[in-house]
Amino acid sequence: DVEMFSRNYNSLTKDELSACLMVTCEEVLKCLGETVNCVGCRRSVENLHQAISKCQNSSLDPLVVTKDGLISINREHIHSLNSLANLFCYQIPRLSKLHAEALGAVGGKKGSARRGGRCPNHMLDQKKIARSGCWIDTWDAMEKECKEEVVLLPAA
Repeated sequence: DVEMFSRNYNSLTKDELSACLMVTCEEVLKCLGETVNCVGCRRSVENLHQAISKCQNSSLDPLVVTKDGLISINREHIHSLNSLANLFCYQIPRLSKLHAEALGAVGGKKGSARRGGRCPNHMLDQKKIARSGCWIDTWDAMEKECKEEVVLLPAA
């Protein structure tokens, strides 16, 4: 609810906003361990975090990963009520819905796989593709339409 978000946002100082929008890698990994069943997906997130914190690239804008591994949102978004409201009140629920639909499409549901299980994208018997570990190589291998779709954030 945008109205409630606005009230809460306006009740915090700029320092409090910055602090509450910052998480450590350990906190993210703990949350992933509790919510994501696929060990391959969890490992992919961990590898992405490590790669981005090493190269200090802003490819996940508005997310920022510091050299120390802290994950936050860039200052322009932190200090913009409308940007944060869009992110938390519209984009996250939209992505959650898409994730739930994707789970249904592959015949799985959250919590149904045993701990350490693998999603269809990370099945061990699938043909392995060459992986360099660099997101730029993946980006370069993507079709133009996929690149365009990946960078879109629809305004609600």
